[in-house]
Amino acid sequence: LGDRVAPWAFISGMLKIWLPLHSIWWNNDGEVFKTCELYAKHEDFFIYRGTYCYLDFDWVRFFLLHYPTIVNSIARSGDVDVVFYGHTHQRDERVVGECLIVNPGAICWNFESPSYAVFDTITRKIDFIEL
Repeated sequence: LGDRVAPWAFISGMLKIWLPLHSIWWNNDGEVFKTCELYAKHEDFFIYRGTYCYLDFDWVRFFLLHYPTIVNSIARSGDVDVVFYGHTHQRDERVVGECLIVNPGAICWNFESPSYAVFDTITRKIDFIEL
């Protein structure tokens, strides 16, 4: 959800699990040129989506963005089931209307323990994994 400042470390770690990565950009993406270069080398794996995106997986409608400013409005629209956002680097899980809103936290230490989130499209539950 943005803020990748060391793309070589991030990408080498993601390549080990070999799942497609839908990526968005925003305000703290260090080494933008190098990130683009690495994405181009693995274009079957890294899918760049711009600054926000809609995705559909297993009949679940997702909206991904970086800033939290409009997450409540997107959730209330009824157009998506889950909104993922970043920027604050703090875990968040709440429901607005029928929509789940999630911030997975940060994989490096910032304000709280490093974490990421896993969303199960069958149960529609979120698990935060602390590192």
